[in-house]
Amino acid sequence: MADIDIELTLKGGEVTGGWRRYEPGSTVHGWLRLTPREDFNCNRVLARLEWHTEGRGDRDGDCVAEVGLAEGDLTANSSVIQDFNLTVPSEPWSYAGHYINIIWEVIVVVDIPLSRDVIRKEPIVVVPRRAR
Repeated sequence: MADIDIELTLKGGEVTGGWRRYEPGSTVHGWLRLTPREDFNCNRVLARLEWHTEGRGDRDGDCVAEVGLAEGDLTANSSVIQDFNLTVPSEPWSYAGHYINIIWEVIVVVDIPLSRDVIRKEPIVVVPRRAR
């Protein structure tokens, strides 16, 4: 597996109770810094917005947005810095229930040929603002 540091920072939304919350239809603004500790080639670097279920029953999920950030040779100790935007769909909303949970994540994937991908995940919450 490639030795690489991934720094992922999310912007936008609002921080509530230690979680970053986004409204359906809003945009997740992100910032990524990749710093390889060795030279290597990657097929691509992707930022994805995904949801999945946890709990009873079969696991379900989907990648609802994806953006390519880099590809090709990455040089040791040379950082790749990239901004990205991902649009949050109208549903499903985040949910924590007795039998099932719906979990949202922003995932950065460094796709390395013939090796295990390097992945960094950041959970988010997708729910509309409550009417007052």
